[in-house]
Amino acid sequence: TTTIVILSQYDVKLAAICLISVPSDYFFSQWYSKFLKQYALEAQEITANNNNISLEMVQAAKTVHVFGAEDQQMGHYWDQVDELVKLRTRNNWILAGSSILSTA
Repeated sequence: TTTIVILSQYDVKLAAICLISVPSDYFFSQWYSKFLKQYALEAQEITANNNNISLEMVQAAKTVHVFGAEDQQMGHYWDQVDELVKLRTRNNWILAGSSILSTA
């Protein structure tokens, strides 16, 4: 009978852990998947903008040169690159935080 009492004590603790951890894991994974989708869309949009700027610069190189707008175009391009770096840095911090949580 002592074995049954010991097992029932562990079963209650295990059930409590499951009731707490399973829903929290589910909600965290749902939130994180939404975050990754948003991150992917933002990164794709910034990369597409950079590609458009590069394409415009190549196609209109003579026009840009005639009007002396090289610095303006390069500034616009590097602003977009900075946006992408900020986005990836923010994502890396969140990824680092999630790995700390998963190893704890």
